[in-house]
Order: sequence, then C-alpha cells, then structure tokens
Amino acid sequence: MSIIGNRAHRGGRRLLLVTAAVMGLTIVTSTPAYAYIARAYQESDYASVGEDGWTVEVCDMENDGRGVYGVFATDGGGFDVGDPNGSAGGCGNRTSPGLFRVRSVMVCETRPKPPYVDDACGDRVFVPR
Repeated sequence: MSIIGNRAHRGGRRLLLVTAAVMGLTIVTSTPAYAYIARAYQESDYASVGEDGWTVEVCDMENDGRGVYGVFATDGGGFDVGDPNGSAGGCGNRTSPGLFRVRSVMVCETRPKPPYVDDACGDRVFVPR
C-alpha cells in the first residue's frame, strides 16, 4: 500500500472511532434517569415523587453521619421512607401503600439526640394533580 493510501486508511479509522464515541455519548446522555414530578430538598439531600404519583425516592447526598427520611402525604394518611444505606450509593425507594397517590413530599435530616433538637426538614412540596 502506498503512503498516501495508508494515511487515508488511518484517517478513515479515526473518523469511525470519533463517530462511535460521539454516538455512544449521545446514547448514554439521552437515557432518562429517575423521572419525577415533585422533589423536596434539605440542603443536598432530597426526596421525590415519580411521574406516576405512586413511586417515591429518598437520597442522602451528604456524608455527615446524619440519616435522611422523606415524609409523604396521601389522601389516605401518609408514610415515611428512609435511605437505608446513608450517603453510600443508591437511594431508598418505595411505592405508596394502598390506593392513594402521593400529594406532598418533605425531606428531613436526623439530628443527634441529646441535645434534644428537632430534625431539620426542608419545605413541603406539593405534587401537581
């Protein structure tokens, strides 16, 4: 093969690699993460309600030794969900019990006891109907 032909072949291979990398990046970045309709924060920690109105998620995003839990209100009462592994990878997930959709969400961070201090909670966020 001539020098010119060899260079053209390498250039084609480079173009193919760049194209494959860009397409791979597009596929990775276009994959949707957990889709939510309401999310409440307490500093970096959060609790959210999925698009279906039934699925909830609570994530402890701070390595501070304080647990995190979400408080979810429904038309039939409410329930709490914690992040069982703290700030390690993964979050706490659950589906709303009974036949009730989630109507609001709030996330709280536990405070050491004593001293007897209330847990720190963010603002309650209402789920669009």
